[in-house]
Amino acid sequence: MPAGVSAAALPTRWWVLYHEPALDQLVEQALQNNQDLARADAHVQALLASTGEQRAALWPQAAVAVSTLYGKTANDQTLAQATDHPAPSQWEWGPSVGLGYELDVWGQVHAAIARAEARASAVEAARDQVRLSVAVQTSRAYLDLCSYGARIDMNAQAVQVLDNSLVLAERQRESGVATDLDAARLRSLRLQTLAERPWFEARQRMARYELALLTGQGPDALSAGPQCHSIPHLAADLPAGDAWNLLHRRPDIRQAERELQASAWAVEGVRADLYPKVTLGASLSSSSPSLGGLGDGNAVMFSVGPLITWQFPNLAANRARVAEAQANQRGDLAAWRGTVLAALKDTRQALAALEGERLRGVALDQALQESRQAFQLADRNYCAGTLDGLQRLDAERDLITLQTRQVEARQRQAYRETAVFMALGGGWEKQTSDTQPRTAR
Repeated sequence: MPAGVSAAALPTRWWVLYHEPALDQLVEQALQNNQDLARADAHVQALLASTGEQRAALWPQAAVAVSTLYGKTANDQTLAQATDHPAPSQWEWGPSVGLGYELDVWGQVHAAIARAEARASAVEAARDQVRLSVAVQTSRAYLDLCSYGARIDMNAQAVQVLDNSLVLAERQRESGVATDLDAARLRSLRLQTLAERPWFEARQRMARYELALLTGQGPDALSAGPQCHSIPHLAADLPAGDAWNLLHRRPDIRQAERELQASAWAVEGVRADLYPKVTLGASLSSSSPSLGGLGDGNAVMFSVGPLITWQFPNLAANRARVAEAQANQRGDLAAWRGTVLAALKDTRQALAALEGERLRGVALDQALQESRQAFQLADRNYCAGTLDGLQRLDAERDLITLQTRQVEARQRQAYRETAVFMALGGGWEKQTSDTQPRTAR
């Protein structure tokens, strides 16, 4: 682990580690109102409903039909010819009740149910990935809001220091100590510094619009707040957990694992087509043409018995489907392995980038401290008349540049922290009990 990172377990709501109530509120609003997340939730509900449809195949299927016809049948015409009397038109009723139950001899029905459950669980994991992405995007938009707020304040302080330097330069020019060149250079630096502020303010407004979109609100909903002028930082070491928990926590790994299980159950379901299917059936109907005679014993018809179907001896098509399902399973296995390797790579790269930004920030802090001391010395010597204005201007320009680089470095480090949280999976490892997939045989 690099410095500043611990092996402590990562909390599910990792953004609370910044101790920013405004950030906590924004992320919670985004998780409740984000439209991309709402669409992902609807997809999960649709897959769960289809799982219930597959479970219904375990129960007998009943069908009730009632037909009502008016006219003449072939039997009526035959009777009319035999009796030499015209057949009258009349109502004819045809009620029937059917009952069928497929014996799951080869486990095809259970395989279909398990596959549907695995697919639903995969979609839930994909939904968790969207939740993680929304939390990270909201955190980064808030970091942008704070970063550009800090840069606006730093810019205002730099302009104030330059204004004071201009006043001093004008006094020294009037007394003959400084030249017009010194004042002109200071005015140029002041205008250059001031020219950056409109862009900072524009980026801050862009961050507000981004937060409004992520939280499911109109673009002007956050025009007046929240206010933030300092970049949030972690109050303690970043908790990274261990690699084993990473494999359970990453939504994309869970999704790949569930898709692999679904493909394994698909092989089981297709393989069952190689064997006979047995269905128990029963039917009850009446042949009486009149409504009053539907229940007569001579009119009632029924049948009970098994139905065996088997595509034999031509099994080439079924064997081809089995081979296709097995090839898809091998592809999903490779995808799962690739996802695991990519997760480990993402985590290592995110930690390495965070360490690099941390070390850069430490170096910039030291450089900024030295630059402040250099400017103070240059300012005192300039006021005493032992240093010309150009050297003081160089010291002031270096100080402003380093202050800007320091704020940028803190913003990049905060971004790297969110990248680590993204790589670690963000803690979306919880699953609902009704979508726990079964293990394929």
